[in-house]
Amino acid sequence: ALNDMLTSTSEEEEEEEVNVVTYISPFATATSSREISASITGAALEALHKFILYGFITPSSPNAKEGITIIARSIRHCTFEAETSPSRPSASTKISNHNEEEVVVLKLLSLAVQVIRCSAG
Repeated sequence: ALNDMLTSTSEEEEEEEVNVVTYISPFATATSSREISASITGAALEALHKFILYGFITPSSPNAKEGITIIARSIRHCTFEAETSPSRPSASTKISNHNEEEVVVLKLLSLAVQVIRCSAG
């Protein structure tokens, strides 16, 4: 997905703005993949959050409404695999895994707030 994004952005360099869906899709896909760990899912959610927060998605952006819809769906379908150690997990490992899962949930909520506040959606 990232290679596709690179190819399409290099083709669109002449245009003023890059299609929102082009750079949203790889991160949205990462949030809904069951094989991806909580930490990577959290990083993808954080990237989506920053795209909105820093103004990369505005009402005048190409396919902005579709991009916001994709982000909203990624929130709804977000899944992640809890990271476990191969040996018997200790109490501290269980706590850190639980904390990591809570961080992802907080990032989901924060992203949901940004989606609601975004004027493009």
